Amino acid sequence: MWGNLRKVRLSLQHSGLARTAQRALQRLLPPWLFDANSLIAHEVKFSECRLPPANEEWLHRWANKDDLELLTQSGLSAKEVHALLDQGGYAAMCAKDGKLVASTWYLPNPYVTYNWVRVVPDQALYVAAAYVAPEFRGRRLHLETRKFAYAALADLGYNGIISFVEHLNKSSLRTGGVTPRRYLGRLSYLRLLGTVVYRFDGKWGVGFWNRSQPLNVRFQDLDWNNFQIKHKDAISGLDNQ
Repeated sequence: MWGNLRKVRLSLQHSGLARTAQRALQRLLPPWLFDANSLIAHEVKFSECRLPPANEEWLHRWANKDDLELLTQSGLSAKEVHALLDQGGYAAMCAKDGKLVASTWYLPNPYVTYNWVRVVPDQALYVAAAYVAPEFRGRRLHLETRKFAYAALADLGYNGIISFVEHLNKSSLRTGGVTPRRYLGRLSYLRLLGTVVYRFDGKWGVGFWNRSQPLNVRFQDLDWNNFQIKHKDAISGLDNQ
């Protein structure tokens, strides 16, 4: 009980009331029953990144199947970790004293997220399941993960990353602001009893998408200039986070 209360206190401290309430609701209800969200689509080109040297206090490495116990500390199940590794995912991680400090997955192949959207990354990588242990939040660990991962992934021939960031996840929006990124679009949706109503890149849709039959999304099809014009104030607000 005390551990859960501590997690709530840390979440309120670093993420705010709205984000804490959203995460609690997401844990309480199955996503097919009810889910509502607003996601910001963005990309980062490795060629445009000029990251400072890594902090030796937080040295990272690539995870492997021997790190299963550590990787499940992020909230992923053993089955999910195996699935991500089997599909070619790269997990950048930092651990200390047998405890996972931070981890982020970079996925080169199509990936179903939010239980109904299938992201097709093409020549980029989709970023998923970024995690920092509660007691280490506020120390810019996501930035340290990127310092390690971006150069190594660029050497493998990938040109950048793409990602969805929840609009209420202000901490992730802030940490992303230290690297050059482009906002590509916004996906807002309501999911109720399996039915999804969404608005994406100015287009509306309704259907019965799920993990088995997801809606395919290609970030390169998004109209950056159109989004920039329509959401100029939102972009300014995000960049100032």
